[in-house]
Amino acid sequence: MKNDLCISRLAETLGLDHATVRRYLELFVSGLGEELLERRSICLKGLGLFEVRHLSGGYRNGQWFPPVRSIVFSSRSIAGSSARALIERKTGLSPREAALFIKVLSGFLRDALRARQDLVVDGIGAFRTVDGKYCFTADRTMKELVNQAYGHLPVLDLRS
Repeated sequence: MKNDLCISRLAETLGLDHATVRRYLELFVSGLGEELLERRSICLKGLGLFEVRHLSGGYRNGQWFPPVRSIVFSSRSIAGSSARALIERKTGLSPREAALFIKVLSGFLRDALRARQDLVVDGIGAFRTVDGKYCFTADRTMKELVNQAYGHLPVLDLRS
């Protein structure tokens, strides 16, 4: 995560050093990618839901485009949190510490969403204001990860 303020908040709340928190965030991000591949969604309690959506391939203007997967973020209140279990599994934090970690992280992201501030999360993507609307764009690494099954398929030119 590029925002040191978030790392500082997490370190202070959990009583951990910045390097450990940074490593935990990296483990969380890699686990998020794994979870999206395996389950197609992961929710952050009180913040929203990341989902992988399948977009069918198709024929346009004499070319056939292969299918792709897109990562979509829905900013809405979510009751459950598969993210807590993920951070527990990846870092070895206790259930209480993992819940606190996710609470601080989702609170930080929620504050940025409310303020419409641009926020870049390394390995996941960026939350930005586009035409007055807050949007999520997955970064290249995450896009490639969820599109492994289709990455080798080329666009075919079917024109004579």
